[in-house]
Amino acid sequence: MGLRAIPFVVGTRLVGGMLVVLPSYVLALVISFITGGIIVKTFHDQPAGTYDHYFAQFVTWQDLLASIAKTLIFCSIVTLIHCYYGYFASGGPAGVGAASGRAIRASLVAIVLLNFLMTVLIWGLNPPLPFRG
Repeated sequence: MGLRAIPFVVGTRLVGGMLVVLPSYVLALVISFITGGIIVKTFHDQPAGTYDHYFAQFVTWQDLLASIAKTLIFCSIVTLIHCYYGYFASGGPAGVGAASGRAIRASLVAIVLLNFLMTVLIWGLNPPLPFRG
């Protein structure tokens, strides 16, 4: 048929992963912010204005965009790792299981290392804490 297998398989999975992970991550962020606010205001009897003030002081757009960028990079790296191990798996079902285990281990190590490197690159080793009035 003339279809190149690796670009087709990897490309569709990268696009599919991004289409699922990006809205899911943004939705999870919004839900966690709303839930955190409800818990602090309702169950810990903190004033809404105080919570909203300090939330706005500590959560910046730059941090949100950096976390979204980190998430998309993690998604692409994990997808590439799993596509690599899956594409070159051999040995039948046992080989696929072994390749899956190797892919999971490689993904975990890659995420931990990338998270450290990107955190240092984005925020540095001594990030300023925005204690503003």
